Amino acid sequence: MDDIILNANTLPEPLSRLIGADRVRVRKDNGVITMTPIEGSFDCVAGLRGMLAGNKEMSLDKFLERKHADKEFDR
Repeated sequence: MDDIILNANTLPEPLSRLIGADRVRVRKDNGVITMTPIEGSFDCVAGLRGMLAGNKEMSLDKFLERKHADKEFDR
């Protein structure tokens, strides 16, 4: 099932107080709803995916430079 990340402040006050974190992960599985506090910062893009996954040498600047060069080449 898919997870949903919510701001805990949007929940009713008793639930927000019980959670004790700024964000909460909500999951529904077989009719059971589970709420898990998320401690610390949350990075929605934890890493590169696809052919660039695991490539330590490819920085964002290099990637964008290549994309712009590809667009110029296609013209």
